[in-house]
Amino acid sequence: MNKADNFTLRTVSGLILLFLVIFCLYMAGYYFYFLMLSLSSIALYEMLSVLSNKKIDLIEFFVLEGINILILLGAYIKRLDLPLFSVFLLVALFLIYGVFDENFDIRNIFKLVFSTVYISVPIAFLLSLNGTFYAWMVFGCGFGTDTFAYLGGMFLGKHKLLERVSPKKTVEGALSGIAGCLATCLVLALILKFKIDLKFAFIAILGSVISQLGDLSASNIKRKIGIKDYGNIIKGHGGVIDRIDSILFVSSFIYFAYIIN
Repeated sequence: MNKADNFTLRTVSGLILLFLVIFCLYMAGYYFYFLMLSLSSIALYEMLSVLSNKKIDLIEFFVLEGINILILLGAYIKRLDLPLFSVFLLVALFLIYGVFDENFDIRNIFKLVFSTVYISVPIAFLLSLNGTFYAWMVFGCGFGTDTFAYLGGMFLGKHKLLERVSPKKTVEGALSGIAGCLATCLVLALILKFKIDLKFAFIAILGSVISQLGDLSASNIKRKIGIKDYGNIIKGHGGVIDRIDSILFVSSFIYFAYIIN
């Protein structure tokens, strides 16, 4: 596939996902809950597949998915003690399972806890922002940064950002991502009538930086494991994790900015 075809495919699939996200953000409530549940479920499957060398234990996945549902339910009903209990429950269940199955590798627990903390917990933070402007801001930072960094790198990119981790990312792309994130968040604030001040700009700029660190961290995992993408469900982008990796980091930051405000 040439660059033009890949760009077209990436744009079309990205617009479809963007429309779905905007619709669920606007409707809020259980629409947003089921969107987050769907994305996190697919992302957990992708991560488990990658960490298990594509040999997924269905018992592990279904227990992990049950814990994911509990964590997101706790966020949805504003009971963040439930996610903490859920992570403990995950560890306890597999410790008990290991007592009765002598072939169970105790190291699998760390793989499962990592998947939960990396995917379910930050999505729970995002779900806790359900119905607020800050939920829009998470996607503004994540998608705005990704889109403008991609375009900036394509048309302006000359200096490599961190070639060892992600060969295609450039300094120009990173700066374009920050500018694009700020512009996206400003447009959202104007449309949704949210107060714009220096604190708002600081959150947007820092959110873009954290978003890019999340992207680079996900790229580093892929490089260490030796894969190109986490999946192929989103044509032109890869897997769900490939599309939301920046959101996983920035959602936690925006959540705490929301709590402080």
